[in-house]
Amino acid sequence: MLWAIQHYTGAGIDTRILSGSRWIALIAFCAYAWARRSLTTWIMVGILVGAEFGHDFPAQAKQLQVLSGIFLRLIKTIIAPLMFSTLVVGIAGHSNLSRLGAWA
Repeated sequence: MLWAIQHYTGAGIDTRILSGSRWIALIAFCAYAWARRSLTTWIMVGILVGAEFGHDFPAQAKQLQVLSGIFLRLIKTIIAPLMFSTLVVGIAGHSNLSRLGAWA
């Protein structure tokens, strides 16, 4: 909200205030995620904290690029077995296997 005020009205808001308010909002969102204990909420926290860290500290974020490479390799490793097991369970769960490939 502070960014929108600064951007659209031309008000001179100090960048430290903008950065501090973003981090305070992220801490509040982390507290909400801690209380909620939902995986989806924690994924969103990770995305937002990573984006803010990369925006405020680009040099340090560049050094963490190794972690993102490892994460992406792990995701690629799990996709093939996950798709295969989903197909096997879907086919095995059919009640009439003789009609599995039939249209009607």
